[in-house]
Amino acid sequence: MKQERIDPSKILNSIFSITTEYKNNIRRKKIKIFGLKISITLKRKVLLICRFDGIGDYILMRKFLKYVRYSKKYRNYKIIFAGRVEFAKFAEKYDGKYVDEFIWIPCSLDPEVLKIFTKIKADDVISPIYGIGSNDIDIQVIKRVKAKKIYGHNRLDKINKYEKKYYKYYTDLISTGNDIIFEQERYRLFFEQVLGENIPKNTKDELLISPLDLRSDFILVGPFSGAKLRTWDENNFIKVIDYITEVLKYKVGIIGSEYEIAGAEEIIRKVANKENVINLAGKISISEFPIYLRYAKMLITNETGTVHIAKIAGVKTICISNGSYMNRFQPYVNQNYIHYIYPDNINEYINEHHEVGEECSCDINMISADNVISLLNKIL
Repeated sequence: MKQERIDPSKILNSIFSITTEYKNNIRRKKIKIFGLKISITLKRKVLLICRFDGIGDYILMRKFLKYVRYSKKYRNYKIIFAGRVEFAKFAEKYDGKYVDEFIWIPCSLDPEVLKIFTKIKADDVISPIYGIGSNDIDIQVIKRVKAKKIYGHNRLDKINKYEKKYYKYYTDLISTGNDIIFEQERYRLFFEQVLGENIPKNTKDELLISPLDLRSDFILVGPFSGAKLRTWDENNFIKVIDYITEVLKYKVGIIGSEYEIAGAEEIIRKVANKENVINLAGKISISEFPIYLRYAKMLITNETGTVHIAKIAGVKTICISNGSYMNRFQPYVNQNYIHYIYPDNINEYINEHHEVGEECSCDINMISADNVISLLNKIL
């Protein structure tokens, strides 16, 4: 009679097994030995990720949250993300599946606001900002958090003596080189080293909503920017809006924050076809914005965070730019959505001043309304 082969692993599992359960910040290991059940409760390790700059910076970094969440290093950690309240709704809606807890604060160095971080006992902290200073919220938070490991960018050979003193708060400085490269690629190199795992190049950003063709008969226009050098003159925007409504016969929605409602009303007051222009400033939340983008025919805007959202929403965009932070935050390459338009002398200016990757004082208003209308006709 043939004897049945016994799988040793089945015998072992019947004698000894371990299961792990998570609830809140508690990790509970259940051990079974010869039918005797033993429960061991351990505190779950904590990872804090800090990101306190603008929405555009967050958009460029966000796709790496997935790699952190599923990495061998941090898959069992409680992940806390701390950032600016301005992009809270966006992050919670689209990236909440990768984060266990969010902490949102205003853009403030108020000690009372920052006091919350003295109570956080993190095992590791990741601060991916490229460059720090005394006025950065990131460094003020890092000074207050108690952690065994604090990862940051190594820029010691690119900063002055005054700034170097802030690097003492980091335990591990990650080098991604000193060459000017696109910021998203820099984050890839940074997280690759922090995680100790390969992250493929040119991975696609997750689309924020269903990639259905929802295009309608309106165009979104973003005439505002937080930086004067990067703000195209409103009279140029008015000329483009008049062309859209009178020649192309599309409606226009002017986008902006609640602080730009009056500015949008002023533009509408000056356009020729007021009934086909609507003020959307202050009316669209940051989490709703990708949906409006997907319904729009296209977007025309200054170089702001909206461009990065348009990229991951897969929406045709004309970005009017003076060339600031060239090759770091712009232009996107190997894609068909974002179309940039620069002053004619941008290459000459960069070659003369060597300001690739930095703020550029090139005059954005050297770009004419006719230049933008010509590009609009080509890509619409």
